[in-house]
Amino acid sequence: MPPTRGSAPEGQVNRPGRGRGRGYGRGRGGARPPRPAAPQAALQALPVREFSQTAVPFTAHATNMRFKDAPLSDATKAAIKHEFMSPVQAATIQLSLEGHDLVVQAKTGTGKTLAFLLPIIEKLRQQGNALTGDSFSALIVTPTRDLAIQIQNECMPLLHGSPLRVATAIGGTNMNTEANRILRDRCDILVATPGRLNDHLQNNNAGAKFRKLQFLVYDEADRMLDAGFKPQLDQIRARLPDRAVQPRQTLFYSATMDDSVKQIIKATLSSDYKLISTIPENEQNTHMHVPQSVVEVRFEDSLPVALSIILEEIQNLKGAAKIMVFFPTANQTAWAAAALAEISGLPPVWPMHSRLSQSARTRTADAFKNAKTGIMVSSDVTARGMDFPNVSMVLQAGVPGTSQDYVHRLGRTARAGGSGRGVIILDPAEKFFLMQKDIAELPITPSPAPAEGQLQQMRVMLRPAIARVPKGHKGKAYRAWMGFYKQYLSKMRWKPQDLVDRAAVFVHEGLGWENSQLPTLRKQTVGKMGLKGVRGLNIGEVEDE
Repeated sequence: MPPTRGSAPEGQVNRPGRGRGRGYGRGRGGARPPRPAAPQAALQALPVREFSQTAVPFTAHATNMRFKDAPLSDATKAAIKHEFMSPVQAATIQLSLEGHDLVVQAKTGTGKTLAFLLPIIEKLRQQGNALTGDSFSALIVTPTRDLAIQIQNECMPLLHGSPLRVATAIGGTNMNTEANRILRDRCDILVATPGRLNDHLQNNNAGAKFRKLQFLVYDEADRMLDAGFKPQLDQIRARLPDRAVQPRQTLFYSATMDDSVKQIIKATLSSDYKLISTIPENEQNTHMHVPQSVVEVRFEDSLPVALSIILEEIQNLKGAAKIMVFFPTANQTAWAAAALAEISGLPPVWPMHSRLSQSARTRTADAFKNAKTGIMVSSDVTARGMDFPNVSMVLQAGVPGTSQDYVHRLGRTARAGGSGRGVIILDPAEKFFLMQKDIAELPITPSPAPAEGQLQQMRVMLRPAIARVPKGHKGKAYRAWMGFYKQYLSKMRWKPQDLVDRAAVFVHEGLGWENSQLPTLRKQTVGKMGLKGVRGLNIGEVEDE
């Protein structure tokens, strides 16, 4: 994506003030209500004397600290569309401006993007013509393309009226074209994913462009480690200038602080960094408080049951039902979204998965974010990091890849003080998931499946919708389903033959495959899946893709 000056890239919508970094509140004056206890670090970070004491509502998700009273230039303030700071902004902006290295424990959707962008941009603005744009001044590393683009879109309005420019280095784009743009054109702030950034450092002699690096931001650090990016992060750090030669400030943001995160902190930050947590103790384990239930049905009935639950949510919340439905694989997600989109009377249905183009994913994210009601059918591409306000329910159809995936998916609801609930649909063979220690400790209560009459109504409603789903979607979903559940054979107490037999039932009764002959599997695929010699497979060239 080309460097951008104050306007959104083609095909994207520039919405100043929206996205992950948010300010909070526009309360009216009046008698100040009792102020709940805030994290001690937050109180120390921005002394009350720094800000206006005008009486405003104060909650765990908003402060009485106004942006207009912050130690920021008028040019920076002019681009801020919010009146009040969120706790993470109030706790960190002053310290960042003072030049401290920070470790900040904060959730997604609490305004942390603005919290790290504002001090960086303010300091860069102050340097004026001393910045020639021949080097990256700030590097922001984030786990996914979608998050990188969100940060870029949040950054662009803040650069208005200045020569400063922001660009992204992300997967899913032409690497040579991207290299030409970020290395040739002016780029003061680079937002990058670890894999693509490391590729540029290794292959395109990009290291020289970091020689004047002043700011390094790790956003969603725990998620980058969860995704296996530690080797890339280590290699990136090794290729950046020595801090003794080129001093820089490091801002480290993470929702969790496990041992792997602490190792990165020790290797990356100065020893006198300041640790700030803006997660109230009663919110650190949201998954322990959100209402959660499990419905047990056969694989082939998972979509009819999901539809029944969706319709119930819509009926209960009228025009405020905003639902995220997760499936195990991108191809099953595409199939389910296509089927639900054919059901008349449902609110808008958006697919979101890794096989969509980046521009399509960006449009979908923007549309769902701004919608009052709707259904996003997603793979784990949105399980963490992306902030969609007012999600009323998270519905998970099928076993998540890990217990952490379950928790992170659930974390899309009940955000920023809102309410929500979670439902997971499991086949009896998937009940092992509920027995895992960290899942067994959660307040997940059994919920009865719809009565047979209700379930049959859902099947009848879905039948013509599924019939209109392209044949290729069904074949791909079948193959992806087998590949996903192959890894759970021992936990489900299945043999390879059981997997093949259940897949045959699922593709016909669940996915709506109308041909008596099963979708084909390539010989190489069968071998890789360890299914050589298993009866019931249709081996040959794949024709439905």
